[in-house]
Amino acid sequence: MISAKKFASYFTPVALITIFLLIPGYVHLSRSTNAPEAAEYSYKFNEITAEGYPAVVDFIKKEAGYEDTGTTELSTERNFISDSHAWSFKLDEQFITVFLFDNSKAAQSSLDGFSLKGYKYLDPVSKQSARLLWEHTPDFYIKENVLVIYSGQSKEIGRIIEKQVGNMVTVSTQ
Repeated sequence: MISAKKFASYFTPVALITIFLLIPGYVHLSRSTNAPEAAEYSYKFNEITAEGYPAVVDFIKKEAGYEDTGTTELSTERNFISDSHAWSFKLDEQFITVFLFDNSKAAQSSLDGFSLKGYKYLDPVSKQSARLLWEHTPDFYIKENVLVIYSGQSKEIGRIIEKQVGNMVTVSTQ
């Protein structure tokens, strides 16, 4: 039988090699393999639509605490941007209009038609112009295929829209 002293003299070097060489080597190898990581849950912004409705409308209202306010889809005659669907609603007596486009390129090109000087819009598709009636200089927000126009003065509502859609974009003042 092996004495405890002799066993410890054999076991100690093996234990030290395992602790200082094998375990760190295994950890390093496990980090450097190309094993797929667990995917984080994420979504594309334009997938947040329900049958052609921009759910960002509901997100903005919910964040502002106005879930039950009415949302009106603008008629073809009142929607001044071609190739889009539009919805309008009020928060604190201030209008928010949300336009949904087929793709992000159409949404981005719609910005070119706006002029804050005289509040006009020249539609790049139909070449028709519209005079817009806003009480306050509007703020424009765009993300992927959604354009949000907020013509109010509440900084809190502006922050809520920014949280959902992203930073404000500039339009022409000419």
